[in-house]
Amino acid sequence: KQEPLIGMAATGPILKVTEIGGNAIRDPHEALDIVFKGRAFTISLVMPQDGLAPLFDGAAWAGTQLWEAAVEGINYMEQTYGAELARGANVIELGCGTGIPGMCCRLMGAKVLLTEQADLLPLLNANLASAFPDDSGITTEVLSWDRELAAQLSAEQGPFDLILSCDCIFFPLYGDSWKKLAETIHCLLLDKRLSPTLPHAEGADALAGGDPAGRRALPRAIVAVQRRNGDQIDDFTAYFRALEPKMECIEARALTVQSNTSKPVPIVIYEMWLDPAK
Repeated sequence: KQEPLIGMAATGPILKVTEIGGNAIRDPHEALDIVFKGRAFTISLVMPQDGLAPLFDGAAWAGTQLWEAAVEGINYMEQTYGAELARGANVIELGCGTGIPGMCCRLMGAKVLLTEQADLLPLLNANLASAFPDDSGITTEVLSWDRELAAQLSAEQGPFDLILSCDCIFFPLYGDSWKKLAETIHCLLLDKRLSPTLPHAEGADALAGGDPAGRRALPRAIVAVQRRNGDQIDDFTAYFRALEPKMECIEARALTVQSNTSKPVPIVIYEMWLDPAK
């Protein structure tokens, strides 16, 4: 198993993550202390008593951890889309796991929908109830990646301005589910209804990426991933581009961070959107 991000600060200045415990009362891998935008909250990493899936299912276990790609995804969202989030952008996080990136988007002002497999929803809901009590601006929904389910969800709760996915592509752990992820993102980006809160740029106004101050085409998908041997991320981006000739997919940021074991971790963030001018 890969080592999750435990007990270290994020590479950017905006998010602080520390372990809780380290004594006889509590295991340090049980929870994370999150400090973001002056707000502190605790995220449990332990499934409810009847939810033992992470012990036997590697993919489910991965969903109970906070990974470097998720931290950098949060940094990127704040630095690149902070203005849109502050204006109430409608955000959906796919395969959200602990939901920390989406929760940070909520703290920046966005309306957020966290989506995950059914077996991880009890942990997600428990953390949400603890960290965001009585907050109707952040909710959860079961979503298996699928075109029809994504279209139904978009019709009911969209359109979504920003679609976020953090470290959901790794073939040895998740198989080729990246195909379903690409199709789901593609479907959500095709929702042509205009956001009630944000302008949608088109054609020449659609920025190809790079300048956070520029006007960007919305909706956009932001996919943050860690590069690992055999991850099939290149297959994912190629497959996504082949789904729709008008779809853009660019490498918006590439960086290397240090893991909690001091090993270099390569992170890449992709942006995807529909360019009507193509």
